[in-house]
Amino acid sequence: MRIARLTLALLTTIGPAASGQRLYWGVIGGTNLTPDFPSYSTSGPPDMYGNPGYHFEHLPGSSAFIIGGLLEVKLIRDLAIEINALHRPLPVVTISTISPAGAPSVTTTNNFVAANTWEFPVMLKWNLPSPLEWGRVRPFLEGGPAFRTSQDDVGILPSQFGATAGVGVAINFGKLRVAPAIRYTRWEEDLGFPYFPTKPDQVEFLTSVAWGTSSDPLHATGHRLSFGVLGGLSLLGEFYTPGNGVTERIGYLAGASGQVELHQGLTLEADAILQATALHLQPRAGDHRADLGFPRPGQISCCEARACALH
Repeated sequence: MRIARLTLALLTTIGPAASGQRLYWGVIGGTNLTPDFPSYSTSGPPDMYGNPGYHFEHLPGSSAFIIGGLLEVKLIRDLAIEINALHRPLPVVTISTISPAGAPSVTTTNNFVAANTWEFPVMLKWNLPSPLEWGRVRPFLEGGPAFRTSQDDVGILPSQFGATAGVGVAINFGKLRVAPAIRYTRWEEDLGFPYFPTKPDQVEFLTSVAWGTSSDPLHATGHRLSFGVLGGLSLLGEFYTPGNGVTERIGYLAGASGQVELHQGLTLEADAILQATALHLQPRAGDHRADLGFPRPGQISCCEARACALH
């Protein structure tokens, strides 16, 4: 394991940092409109050595329920930045039929979740002018990069980066906002492993329910407080792996941040960070594990807390 670590922190501390900014926070959910996987099948007849005939199918499962949270901060009048954290399972159906010579066929069907993914789109949102009175209904366009990580992978290893774009309508009821949207995401191709790659083109129907607040600064005992979230990437891996067949994927960092202003120009910051480190285990030549379906990914999660003074 490496001792030194370099972290690129996209310190997106979306909190009450600037007076008068408009913030929205809430929940977002929906479902996918396109399958997660292409359909795959293979078959073979009985052979002269007594092996039975077979037919195998790997099919996309039913549409999954997507759920998560959102934060949005207004930049100027009609522009905002929105960040989502979306949990999306990838269900799969496998159908295996064995046809022994001179005996009835046996079919086995399995329904399972091939991976639990977390998607993190970071989007610039443009609220279009509304012809309706008071602007209660506001159509919008959104787009930006998307990041993804996965856990509990079974025979798959989804790619980590993509781009997303969407269109929707925000309906405002005072401080409450309901916003259905159609979103398209293009993920990069899954490379090398896995055996059954995901489909890179995905369309989702999502609806968010958010509460709008002002980001006027908070104060406690005369000291200004700021709270928010942070995220980033680990630029150096956690594992030292020269020639041992272990490849580390880029690890994401995510957590919460709080700051208290001690004196003008001097701030105390405390962070709580969760880091997930994914591994790709590649067997060496002659390794018997190759017969068991390796390589397969692994994932380790860890938490850390830290405090520092900024000036």
